Amino acid sequence: MEVEQNAIIRPSSNFHPSVWGDQFLNYDEQEDQSTVEKIIESLKEEIRKEIGAALDDETKHVDLLKLVNDIQRLGIAYCFEQEIEQALQHIYTTYGDNWNQGYDFLWFRLLRQQGFYVSCDIFDKYKDNMGSFKESLTSDVEGMLELYEATYMRVRGEVVLDDALVFTKIELQKVTKDPPSWNCALSLSKHIEEALERPIRKRLPRLDSLRYIPFYEQQDSHNISLLRLAKLEFNRLQSLHKKELSQLSKWWKAFDPPKNIHYTRDRLVELYFWILASGQGAFMAEETNYFHLCQEDLDGIPADDLEEMDINYHMAMISYRAKNQQLLGNHYKYHQAQQTMQTLQNKTLQIGAFKLRMLPFPTVL
Repeated sequence: MEVEQNAIIRPSSNFHPSVWGDQFLNYDEQEDQSTVEKIIESLKEEIRKEIGAALDDETKHVDLLKLVNDIQRLGIAYCFEQEIEQALQHIYTTYGDNWNQGYDFLWFRLLRQQGFYVSCDIFDKYKDNMGSFKESLTSDVEGMLELYEATYMRVRGEVVLDDALVFTKIELQKVTKDPPSWNCALSLSKHIEEALERPIRKRLPRLDSLRYIPFYEQQDSHNISLLRLAKLEFNRLQSLHKKELSQLSKWWKAFDPPKNIHYTRDRLVELYFWILASGQGAFMAEETNYFHLCQEDLDGIPADDLEEMDINYHMAMISYRAKNQQLLGNHYKYHQAQQTMQTLQNKTLQIGAFKLRMLPFPTVL
């Protein structure tokens, strides 16, 4: 009896095409970057000296915390990982829970963020006899913003921080509705709106720096060398990302997804952005090379072997684990993975962020 062979017809979900088109296909290699690299290294050394000079001078410990905060918000913390760890370790060793230099909210957030479990009892002094936060706090808008950000470093059972979150949200929302009456600059008001939408704890560092660099530049007290370094590093990494996207785009176009896997989404740029979310800075060159190694193995998988929407997950994981074994010993930084995944679900943020800054920041060498 002859068995009739029916052709497999895979359903198509009519996904909309990629919004990027061939935008990243071509990459114009920049001229020799040796001069820029020398300037970057010189600026890094200058900042390292500033950090070192503030370590042993208690009168400069607040300035040290501010410097660490700016370094992190400007997206260049990966350049100073050892220095930041040393600085915050020194602060923790010197004061423990007895910090008395001011800027309590910033101190609390930075140390908790770095893994030092400092007590939240320091917030009790900001409450009145009725257990409510003092009305005087509302006169310091930037202080309220710092308190708001600090509350996201709380752990279960820290009621004072739960209360602080409710208090600061209500007050900061009032500020954004009528900035002039609070003597709040429009740039700071916009900064507060962004924080209320997504606090530092739940942001991608690279996208946070994209917004923070212009804000920081508007501050009268900004560190010129630090700002210059942040712009140069942002531009350098942006160039690297464009180069990698060009390589991936050429591979993707040659693979011809509409023909071979027409039932899948064309989301190469979004997938690349997902990889960026797992790390940044100096680690990215190695991490994306890691992706390329897996990609080479996946190229050998026949398109006919791909089940409808499964994309042969198990074969992909075999390749991933094999490459992971080869790269044992490499240390990659993964910051707030759960918050990152939550952020990545917001497609508007993904697309808007790329379109927001396709050009480098203007710099003067």
